[in-house]
Amino acid sequence: MVASATKTARSVGAYQVPVWEFNDLDVSAARDPNNRLYLFATVDGVPTRHNVWAHAADARTFFPKQDVPAALAPVQGTVAAKIEIVYPHDGAPVSQARLANVGALLFSPGTLLAAPLAWSPTVRLYRSLNNGLAEEVAVGSKWPIVTPALTYPSWQFNNVDVSAANDLANKYYFTLAVDGQTTNSNVWSHGADARTNFPQMDQPSGCCVLPR
Repeated sequence: MVASATKTARSVGAYQVPVWEFNDLDVSAARDPNNRLYLFATVDGVPTRHNVWAHAADARTFFPKQDVPAALAPVQGTVAAKIEIVYPHDGAPVSQARLANVGALLFSPGTLLAAPLAWSPTVRLYRSLNNGLAEEVAVGSKWPIVTPALTYPSWQFNNVDVSAANDLANKYYFTLAVDGQTTNSNVWSHGADARTNFPQMDQPSGCCVLPR
């Protein structure tokens, strides 16, 4: 988390619409063209569907070498859920890929200590298209990865539809959530140009009553 919002309001037609603003965010890391920032908002106490905003000169995910866990350790309360790879079927380019498989690992936050093999939480994959809201697209299947030094669990999501990105104006953003845990997820972008392009803000059509 990088900020808590301040509630303000703006006029939209006949309505006064509440707006939550996050001011003075540090985006200096994106001055390095090798870096990219992905921003999304959550709401305390209620389930939240969010979009993803990419801020970078080149917002495509570049992660050629997957993480290698150092050891196994119990996860308590908060989990770091990392998408490690998105591989289109048959190695097809973005402009041609219709389906992709996604691989993920779970860690104790701030470490490379992977979740224990005996732990089998429900891990969900969410996908946003362009500036749209995240939608659940798959539940992961646990799969052990065996190395000479360590055997550790991964979660695999197979046959995920990525066909909208065949149109090079579109981009997908993938995130994860783990049932029963506070989840710190990375963001994986899939598109020929993954920068957010949303020049016209949403215009509310009315007001509704939200839970206090």
